Amino acid sequence: MDLFFREAADRIGDEDVLSKIDALLDWGAFSPILKRGLGRSGIGPRGFDPLVLFMSAAS
Repeated sequence: MDLFFREAADRIGDEDVLSKIDALLDWGAFSPILKRGLGRSGIGPRGFDPLVLFMSAAS
């Protein structure tokens, strides 16, 4: 485990609401829905993973 993530997990703890939500959701299940929503043509560079874009917009 990366030192940053370990330190963050120690500081946040298991009782954080967002940690509980993260443990409940299968984020990979959202990928197909997000890919359809982007409507990319397939031309040009691939770009960022839709799930990463979703997670950064949600925070």
